[in-house]
Amino acid sequence: MFNKDYIEKNSRERFLREKNDKWSPEAEKLLEDYEKMDKMLKRAEKKLDERKKGPIRKLFDNVNYMILLLKDYMKGEYKQIPYGSVILTTAAVLYFVNPFDFVPDFISGFGFVDDLAVVTLAVKQIEADLEKYKDWREKR
Repeated sequence: MFNKDYIEKNSRERFLREKNDKWSPEAEKLLEDYEKMDKMLKRAEKKLDERKKGPIRKLFDNVNYMILLLKDYMKGEYKQIPYGSVILTTAAVLYFVNPFDFVPDFISGFGFVDDLAVVTLAVKQIEADLEKYKDWREKR
């Protein structure tokens, strides 16, 4: 009757599309302003360091790679990635940094859940590009 996998996949994609539609214009602006992007990435690193404590630290590994990818992209060291993936990566990291997203970060124990959901969904969309980046990074 109903295909559960299809429904779940469409729900995830719709959620990500809605988040991406909201954050993509801001992501594109950041990609045009090196200083603002650098500030945002530093905030993301700081938040990541705070979140990497405890049993959930492994879940944030992809956020770290996304930050590193964006830094290397902005420095011109890594350009082997479609621009759409750069925008999605930027939007996901921007969402991660924002303290007043869907579930505000100050809500103890739950504030990071939506951050992880958005990052996980973004990673699913850019997984091949992120893996290529990881390989590139290991080889240099």
